[in-house]
Amino acid sequence: MGRCTYNAGYMKQIFSFTGAQCTGKSTLLSAVHKHYSDVLFVPEVTRLVKHKAGVEINENGDDVTQLLILAEHLQNVYYNPDMVKILDRCALDGMVYSTWLLHMGKITPETHGHSVVLFERLVKCYTKVFYTMPFSMSITDDGERSINVDFRNEILNMFEDAISQYSNVLKDKLIRVEGTVSERVEFVNNIINENI
Repeated sequence: MGRCTYNAGYMKQIFSFTGAQCTGKSTLLSAVHKHYSDVLFVPEVTRLVKHKAGVEINENGDDVTQLLILAEHLQNVYYNPDMVKILDRCALDGMVYSTWLLHMGKITPETHGHSVVLFERLVKCYTKVFYTMPFSMSITDDGERSINVDFRNEILNMFEDAISQYSNVLKDKLIRVEGTVSERVEFVNNIINENI
């Protein structure tokens, strides 16, 4: 139990980073990436979807945006099942951002329902989910991420709500990551090393 089956065998370990924008995910992922040459690193899916499909993202997302993002989360788990993978974001992110969009009336209940079902299916496939806690409340503009502080704070609250609601399935998977960049890198690397 707790492992994700793929046909007759098991998938290799899948580690993911999750959390709101500007919580240090990309910085941490980049630093961790340097330590593992034989691991498949999968970039963040939202920007990928924006560039591939030309759709709006963040608080301007819609049903098409979210369904495309959810499809990427599914592929990230099931493609390359024989490789250890480290993902920048996972189905927890898909569900949280879909919840926000549903509350804002930007997606249908059906699309949100897909995000919930996908999360419930994929959560068992993740070995560990690293939830990056924010360094500060400042948001840096990189030209793609939302710089709306209210949006970011609402997403942070929705992550906490989702983590609380699904505490039973996340209890052995979700790990809060805090501290300086170097402390975070050492902490994450130790956990990955213990599990591969």
